Amino acid sequence: MFSVDSRYDEEWYLPTADSAGELYVREIGEGEPIVVLHGGFARGQHASLIAPLRHLSEHYRLVFYDQRGALRSPVPPDSYSLLGHISDVDQLRNALQADRLNLIGHSAGGNIAMAYLDQFPERVGGLVLLSASPPLPRRALTTSERRDRTAFSRFVHRPEVAAEWACYGLDRDETILDARARTRLWRIRFAAANCYHVDRWRQLPAGGIYFNEGVPALKDAPDSWNYLEALSRRAATTHVIVGDHDHVDMTGEHWRTAASTVENLELHVIDKAGHFSWIDQPSEFRGIIDIIQL
Repeated sequence: MFSVDSRYDEEWYLPTADSAGELYVREIGEGEPIVVLHGGFARGQHASLIAPLRHLSEHYRLVFYDQRGALRSPVPPDSYSLLGHISDVDQLRNALQADRLNLIGHSAGGNIAMAYLDQFPERVGGLVLLSASPPLPRRALTTSERRDRTAFSRFVHRPEVAAEWACYGLDRDETILDARARTRLWRIRFAAANCYHVDRWRQLPAGGIYFNEGVPALKDAPDSWNYLEALSRRAATTHVIVGDHDHVDMTGEHWRTAASTVENLELHVIDKAGHFSWIDQPSEFRGIIDIIQL
């Protein structure tokens, strides 16, 4: 007879405060909760963050969930908003009976974490941002932003990408590829933009099936993700982990600017790593995560 280890994989559904739907929640481990916010603004999914963070469940309760609009948390299109995401984080905090939440946010999940901090600073404990967009005012196209775009274009068209296509016979007319080959092509293209080591594309989410492209754009997304003031008000340290080839800040200039502006912001830049730094440099990523005090 199989036994169930109560320390792992508790799954449940959380009703949203606005009755738009229910959020799929997965808990791993026991102890003080860490809520993990996946990227993609609901076009993504949380599963890719379990492996690099699971070891934290030895001391913490890891709480993952599919954001509203994502795979197992569908909501009507008119309820999809940044304010809805903020409300969902707070609804989860209430359900966990926590005065404050430790947050780890990847990519767009990092932007949700900063937005939640901006609205409820007293409800945030530890804060770790993985490959989040820099919290700087959006400006007109500048020289530095043009450098970012040029660097990114060179990155996604590097010779290693073409070599990976050729290795699997994908360097030909896409219209003649079968379904398996088209999915493989999608995954390699995704890896080209998100990983320094493009040959590790199999470790990334398996194609577009994990991404809900039907989710509309955030109807209340700000023109500027300017959270410098919110981060500056924190007495605790905010940890930021980015790769040196991360498309959120290809030249690294913007996060360095933020780090020089915010006193309690510690920037960790991982060499030869992209948007999924734990795939490119797993040992270095884990070493940074393990020294962070939440």
